[in-house]
Amino acid sequence: MQTRGNFQTGGKMKKDKNTYAWERLSKYLDDKMEDFVIDIFDNCFGYSIPKAWDMIIADLVKIIHYRVTSCDKKGIKVVQVKSKFGGLRFYTEGERDDYIYGAIKMAEAQAYKTCPVCGSFNKPRTYTGRYLKGCIVCEDMSFEMT
Repeated sequence: MQTRGNFQTGGKMKKDKNTYAWERLSKYLDDKMEDFVIDIFDNCFGYSIPKAWDMIIADLVKIIHYRVTSCDKKGIKVVQVKSKFGGLRFYTEGERDDYIYGAIKMAEAQAYKTCPVCGSFNKPRTYTGRYLKGCIVCEDMSFEMT
C-alpha cells in the first residue's frame, strides 16, 4: 500500500528519500528551497551519509540551485548520496554540466577533510579503508550511519 510521502515495507512506514533528504537538509537551507530539494531528490534511492556532512550537501544543493535557475539547466536529478571508502559519493543523472560536476567534486573533497563524527574540518582522520573513522579527537567515539 503506497501513500503520498511514504511507502509500506514490512509493516513499517518509511519516508521517501526526497522527503528524508529535505528533513536532513532543512536545517541549512531556506524554506523556499523545499520544493527544489524534493524535486531534485525525486529519483534518489539512497541518502546514507553521516549527519555531519549534511551541511556540505546543503551547500552543494545551493550551488546546483543557482546553476539550474541562472543557466536554465533542467533535468538534473540526484540518484544517490552515500559514503564509500571514508568519502562522499554524490551521483546525479540528467543533463551533464561541468560547473555542477566540479561542485560535486569539491563537495566530495571537502567531505574527506570533514570528520564524520563531530564535523570538524581539516583535523587528521583515522582511515581503515572501508569504514569511516573520526578525527583523532573523536576516533574512539562511535557514530550512527544514516
